[in-house]
Amino acid sequence: MDKYLTFYQIFNRKRNISKSFLLLLSILLSQDFRDPQFNINFDNYIDVLDENLSASFFGEISSNQIDDLNINCIVNFNNLPQDWVFATCINTNCYSSNIDTIVFPLSSNLPSNIRIDVAATTLDIGNIELEFFDENSPTEKLYSSLTISNYLSEINTDFRFKNFHLIAYPNPFNSNLNIKIASKISEFVSISIFNVKGESVKVFDDFQVYSGETILKWSGINSYGNEIQSGIYFILIKGNFFKDYIEVLYIK
Repeated sequence: MDKYLTFYQIFNRKRNISKSFLLLLSILLSQDFRDPQFNINFDNYIDVLDENLSASFFGEISSNQIDDLNINCIVNFNNLPQDWVFATCINTNCYSSNIDTIVFPLSSNLPSNIRIDVAATTLDIGNIELEFFDENSPTEKLYSSLTISNYLSEINTDFRFKNFHLIAYPNPFNSNLNIKIASKISEFVSISIFNVKGESVKVFDDFQVYSGETILKWSGINSYGNEIQSGIYFILIKGNFFKDYIEVLYIK
C-alpha cells in the first residue's frame, strides 16, 4: 500500500465525505422540527361537578400562521357514563356528544374559544380527550386531556334512581314535547330548560310531581313567549330527593 494518497484518492475521499454529509443533511431536513401551526390551552384541565351535577371546561385555540387554518377537532369521551350529556362549543356554535368530529376555521389573527359542558346524571370520574389537527397537515396533532371529578357526596344517587325516572318524547321534536316523570314519591320540583350556552330558556317552578307518572307538555316557547331556535336543549329536574338531566333536540 502506498504511504501517500494520490490526488485522486484524496478527491474521492472528500467526495464520499461530502455525499455522507449531504445524505445526513437530507435526513435531518426531512424531519419536521417546525413549531406547531396552532396552540391549544385550557384554563382548567380538571373540573369538579357542582351542586347541579354539571361542569364546564374553557379553552382557547390560536394560530401562529399567516394563512387561516381549517382545524379538525375530534372529541373522545373515555370511561364516562353513556347517559351523561355533553356539548362542545367552538365560538358560537355548539355540538352534541353525538358529533365526535368538528371542523372549523381558525383565523390567523383571531383565537377561537372552546367550551366543553358536561351535565351528569351520576357521581363519577371520567376523562375527555380532544385531538386537534389542520386538514392540510393531519400528522401534526395536539392533544388535550380533561378530567371530571366527583367530589360531591351529599346526593344519594341510589335513592334517586330507585325512586325516579325521567324521559322526554318525541325526541327530536318540533311542536309539543312530553316530559314524563315516573316517581315513587310526590313532591314539588323545579324544571329548568337551558340552551347549549347555559342560558335559561324556560323554568317551571314548584311543579307538582305525583306518585306514579306525571307528564309536563312544553311547546318550545321560552319565558318571553317566543319560539325557541332549532338546536340542543338540556332539561334539568330538581327536587328534594332526586335530580336528573335529559338532552332534547328541537327542529323547526
